[in-house]
Amino acid sequence: DNENLKKACITTLTDRGDKSTGWGLAMRILCYARLMEGNKCDSLITKFINDTVLNNLFSTHPPFQIDGNFGLLAGMCEMLLQSHLGYIHILPSLPESWSEGEISGLLARGNFEVSLKWKDGKLKEGTVKSNCGEKCALKYDGKIILVYDEDGKEIETQFENGITSFATEKGKTYKFS
Repeated sequence: DNENLKKACITTLTDRGDKSTGWGLAMRILCYARLMEGNKCDSLITKFINDTVLNNLFSTHPPFQIDGNFGLLAGMCEMLLQSHLGYIHILPSLPESWSEGEISGLLARGNFEVSLKWKDGKLKEGTVKSNCGEKCALKYDGKIILVYDEDGKEIETQFENGITSFATEKGKTYKFS
């Protein structure tokens, strides 16, 4: 979240170039996802698939390298959800080409299970299941997020610095949009 450090990281990654093995490309995807550079992630995913994946979908680096496969999937998850700053950041690195989609079962820090649906590059709806009953904090594009309980009743939230937070109960699922 520091612009000077972000620029330095991007400069370093750019200077290193994109030529790499599967695990190296996966690492670059993870770094660019954390830097919220979704379109760059997308181009690296295409490169990963075109240059380092065998017909059986194993990542190459003779004879094969599973950390490339695992890293690619971790990078894709990081593009859709991040939670390392104390809140759940929704769709932080969504590339333009992923204009529509959905994912379920992503785990965020605080033991929250998140599902998301988006269309035209924008969040449509999501759910968060609280597995511990802690306070939940959500961030999406600096906008207020409306949160509903399992019965569809809007619940009380707080909004500060672009983050919507609310109390949860262990085992309950909350819808948001």
